[in-house]
Amino acid sequence: MEIEKINPFTKDDETGGGVGSRRKKAIFKRWLVMGVGPVAALGLTVLVTLTVVGVLDWGRLASKVTSPLASWLDSPKPVEEAGASDYWAVFLTSNQVYFGKLGNKEGQYLRLTDVFYLRAQRRLQPPEEGDEVEALPQERQEVQLIKLGDELHGPVDEISFNRDNVLFLERLKNDSRVVRGIEQYKGQL
Repeated sequence: MEIEKINPFTKDDETGGGVGSRRKKAIFKRWLVMGVGPVAALGLTVLVTLTVVGVLDWGRLASKVTSPLASWLDSPKPVEEAGASDYWAVFLTSNQVYFGKLGNKEGQYLRLTDVFYLRAQRRLQPPEEGDEVEALPQERQEVQLIKLGDELHGPVDEISFNRDNVLFLERLKNDSRVVRGIEQYKGQL
């Protein structure tokens, strides 16, 4: 049997009817059933079999496809704003915040160098003279900017954060209190 090369979407005449038009539709349906249908069914069968056997992991495949796109969309874009410093604040899901220069902005891990963090210390103030004796002592909180690396265990001045643990990033201004504190610390060295 010889198959004619035809375009099934064209019409024989202006009205779209006629014997030739029906013949073309019949040939197209046969081609669809004999050609595309079995190939699609075979492909679907192969995909299901590979998934059941464990060779094909859809979650890992999806993450490989979407991870670069998500990384590009989520990565902080450089803001060329007057007064912006090289320092970033990294806010984590654990309610910690670190300050430093953001290196690797792509991929699953962010790299922060020249790292500082805040340490809060509470001090109890005794009641001042003239206050009632039964008054509770007032709490006063002191916040210190600490350079990473000065701790007892002596870490290297670099931290890598898993992107899943980062809430958000903020670029710091040159005149922020944190950047001024970092510059003051570096001036003492």
